[in-house]
Amino acid sequence: FHFVLEVLRAEPVFVAAVAFLLGLVTGSFVNVVIHRLPRMWNREYIEGIAEWAEVESSGGGAGLGGANESRHAALGAIGTSCHTLLGVLPVESLVRPRSRCPSCGCGIGVLDNIPLLSYLMLRARCRACAAPIGIRYPLVESFCGVIACLIVMRFGTTATAAAALLLVFWLVPLAIIDAETTWLPNSCTLPLLWAGLLCNQFGLFTSLPSAVAGAAAGYLFLAIPAWTYEWLRKIPQAMGRGDFTLMAALGAWFGLESILQIVLASTILALCIALPLLIAGRRALLTRIPFGPYLAGAAVVHLFYGPQLVRWIAIG
Repeated sequence: FHFVLEVLRAEPVFVAAVAFLLGLVTGSFVNVVIHRLPRMWNREYIEGIAEWAEVESSGGGAGLGGANESRHAALGAIGTSCHTLLGVLPVESLVRPRSRCPSCGCGIGVLDNIPLLSYLMLRARCRACAAPIGIRYPLVESFCGVIACLIVMRFGTTATAAAALLLVFWLVPLAIIDAETTWLPNSCTLPLLWAGLLCNQFGLFTSLPSAVAGAAAGYLFLAIPAWTYEWLRKIPQAMGRGDFTLMAALGAWFGLESILQIVLASTILALCIALPLLIAGRRALLTRIPFGPYLAGAAVVHLFYGPQLVRWIAIG
């Protein structure tokens, strides 16, 4: 294994090419995650409602008055509706069943599932039904390939590079899913937080005490202003709670000193989107734009330019 690493370090162009190809393959799986994970969450959510309705309705109510009987009937109707939906929704995981065309349901063969190349060979259309294939698929694959190449060029064949790849390939589906659905559940962000703490147990990006402090500070940096605004305006939620946990996860990866830089970079990225919308008179769209993609973009910026940002802020 040591010999293989030495050979790879001696051939940086070859290493970059291998990283690009591995990034393309990972990007293909990332597309699967983006497509299936919200559907899996939907199914779990409906299953939870059905279970709640069954538990509540089994608590009794018959013979205790018209109101309780009506409640019992309503809960039964909710449970029945949920089970009807569950019968229609597909049962999926991230690995099964194999990829299918979302238009005709035809299984995608191996030759039609080669990252990037298949999209070009098929001319962006399904082989079976000729339905157009969304541009997002090759864009995600290309981004993952390029970012993998850049990470290996930046960090070499090291454990830090492997951890950086894990972080970016985790953030890409989270950012796109959040942009499309405004879902950023703790089931995805909390494992990212623990992964950051584990990596910094070995000091890959910062010290462990800084990572722990960064996780706490990252959460509170967004949570306290949001809570205060909600209390003052008497509104239920001014900011998605998933953003708090994602910011905590980034603090766990990059440490306490990264919090201000990531928030500043994400705010600049958000302004780059918000200002054109304001100028175009599309103010209503601003209320539907989640903050998670900007945090993910800021994390990628910090991954490559964190030390420079620290010096710029110190000079300022």
